[in-house]
Amino acid sequence: MVYPYPPLQPFGGAISPTENKEWLITLFGYGDNHPPADNQEFLESAKNLENPHIYECIKNGEPASDLKVYRFPSMRRYHFEKMKTFPKGLLVMGDSFCRIDPVFAQGMSIAAKEAKALQEVLLSAGEADADPFIFHKKLSKIVDIPWLIASTEDFRFSHTAGSKPLGVPLLQWYVKKVVNACSFDPYSYDRFMKVLHLQAHPAILFTPGAVWNIFRRQKK
Repeated sequence: MVYPYPPLQPFGGAISPTENKEWLITLFGYGDNHPPADNQEFLESAKNLENPHIYECIKNGEPASDLKVYRFPSMRRYHFEKMKTFPKGLLVMGDSFCRIDPVFAQGMSIAAKEAKALQEVLLSAGEADADPFIFHKKLSKIVDIPWLIASTEDFRFSHTAGSKPLGVPLLQWYVKKVVNACSFDPYSYDRFMKVLHLQAHPAILFTPGAVWNIFRRQKK
């Protein structure tokens, strides 16, 4: 994983292993930057990332498919949990409740947790008596951490608008160290992925062992 280095570099990238011994190579950018239009531009974009790891891995490779471009306009969070009165029989979830930056690959994990919360509410109260306030409070707790992660990183870019989370500069400084470590340390990468995919609480990035691995080879 190579994260952008704003304002100097608005692009980042990641490599994920897939089936058939192939890799999924993702490049992502923020703002009005134009995505690569062909394989050569893709390689050039990878070459110009903050560090060369992704480019070195793919420069002699053979593309398994054509390039695919996906655009995402903005993150949105709607606080239905703050509405004390809400129509019975109507529950809001998914992107209608909170739309997270897809760069962090959290959408499916959030959806699964929301589905589990829906099941719990319906089994407990029944469809007719399910309390929207209780359900929306559950969903708000589910999206709190992924929203904090994504919004903290998005606020590195000057064009980002909205309410900043508390302690953004400190969080950005530490997360940058974590992401740098992910480019060379499998232990840090594994822990960071567990946090991003909502398999573990962010506290696992602050244990003595995690801090040691994150800082032992830092250059910036």
